[in-house]
Amino acid sequence: MIKNTIYLLVLTVVLAIAAMIILQEPSEKNLQVAERGKLVDFDSSAIDKIELWNKNGFVSAIKTDGIWTLDKPLKYIANRGMIANALNMCSNMHVKNIVTSQQEKHNKFAVDTAAVQIKFWDGEELQAHVFIGKSGAGFNDSYVRLAESDEVALVSGPLAYAFTGYVSAWRDRILFEVPKDKIREIEFKSSNNSYSLIKNDGDWTIDGEETDSASTATIVNLLSKFYVDDFLDEDPKIVPGYYATIVFNDIKLDFYKPELERKYLIKKDDSKMWFVLNQSKTDMLLKAKNTLLKKQ
Repeated sequence: MIKNTIYLLVLTVVLAIAAMIILQEPSEKNLQVAERGKLVDFDSSAIDKIELWNKNGFVSAIKTDGIWTLDKPLKYIANRGMIANALNMCSNMHVKNIVTSQQEKHNKFAVDTAAVQIKFWDGEELQAHVFIGKSGAGFNDSYVRLAESDEVALVSGPLAYAFTGYVSAWRDRILFEVPKDKIREIEFKSSNNSYSLIKNDGDWTIDGEETDSASTATIVNLLSKFYVDDFLDEDPKIVPGYYATIVFNDIKLDFYKPELERKYLIKKDDSKMWFVLNQSKTDMLLKAKNTLLKKQ
């Protein structure tokens, strides 16, 4: 009886020790809860350079006198929304778990060479170098690691989706802005459809006839904050045929229509750059005169 009791006590101790060892092993099945808060801690207002690499290319943005511009692969005004999103999401990566600290398992979470990499600089000092991998099971979490660490963390935020787009997403898509109340005349020209929208005493008219308020408001809204859908950095191999022109407030937009494509190419004023506007948006801008007049 005494021998059995001693045997059971020894067995219990051995099993307890074994359980402790197993629980202390890093495992993807039994995630360890991290007690560190944010993965990185930097002052986003002090950041003046961001570098990003993903499968679609490389982009570098710099801040000068409070204005963000792209430095590479080309010089252009930066997309303020993308910059703000990068700073906000990466400075607020709250760690939920550490899933592994083993380098050979980095590829499982795509935080190896397949990762999106993003660097944040304050002058010459690197504040953070983050490898962004797969999304978590909830798609609102992401697996990430810092360049100087083998630890892979599950953090809050859909970073896996936020930084995988094309470089063009980092370019400012607002071509120009004009206050709505400053737009008082819009001239439309094409080979078979030319007219002027004129605002008198709050009402828009064409040749003295009142226009449909909803359609006219749509045109004014689009022109007051003019977004383009994409950019062409080189002349098209085949220059499409001229389609129409809009002139207002000393701004001239020339529209060209590629054959068999649901988009238009645009040139602003005398610029050599080409911009892309999808057909649905262009159709709301370039309307025939009779479709804009108010129905009697």
